[in-house]
Amino acid sequence: MSTNKLKLAMKALFRLNSAAAASGAGIPILDAQGEVIGSDTFERVAAQFALKGKDGQPRLGNSVFIATVESDYYRFWLPEYFAASNVANAVGVMVKDGDNHIIIAKDEAPATMNWATSNVAGGTTNCGREAAMKDHDGRAKTKTVVNTLGENAPFAKFCADYYPSNMAVDNAFFGKGRWWAPAAGDLWMMYQHFNEINYALKLINGTLLTRTAYWSITETSATYAWLLYFTNGTFNSDFKSTNSFRVRPVSAFY
Repeated sequence: MSTNKLKLAMKALFRLNSAAAASGAGIPILDAQGEVIGSDTFERVAAQFALKGKDGQPRLGNSVFIATVESDYYRFWLPEYFAASNVANAVGVMVKDGDNHIIIAKDEAPATMNWATSNVAGGTTNCGREAAMKDHDGRAKTKTVVNTLGENAPFAKFCADYYPSNMAVDNAFFGKGRWWAPAAGDLWMMYQHFNEINYALKLINGTLLTRTAYWSITETSATYAWLLYFTNGTFNSDFKSTNSFRVRPVSAFY
């Protein structure tokens, strides 16, 4: 757009006392070349800005999508194209970061829980802080922890047994056995896109993420496992059996 066209558009935008603005037609609509082709009301444009942003963050980008299951396939929607008629088929929200992606379940455990019933090893490789933040191997680690500890690993067991309430237990895409506990790197992806994820979860009537601590399946030692505080991004480890934290299952496109 040329400088003159931009100035004209800005003048039209802020001409609040004009007859056009008074009649409700105060915001110019421009074509790709910057030519004014119409106008819109301040109220309607304000509503669009409200949709485009949530808590100061953009509503959408190329990283967050809504996952739905159709009859024999599943689909990922940009939030702005998602219609209420698709809510019945929604299973969660996908987040993509480089080569990594996860599908965050639309719901989480109804209450906090312990990582394990005692401070014992879950059978996976222990990770230091740097390795933990790069860990996206939640699927394999959840299987290992459940095989090692069984009912003594309530966090991993809940995630392994989870399936969305609107899906059949044997659904080929997102039924039982297709979900697992997030690795520490997965939690970091969720934290980076917290507001966008919650916006998408709200569209599908899901349970919003909360500004509190969530467990990861990534172990620090036989005694500790990693967790992430969504309040401020604090990445820490804690006793597996002493404290209980929030639990959110995840899946992936595979």
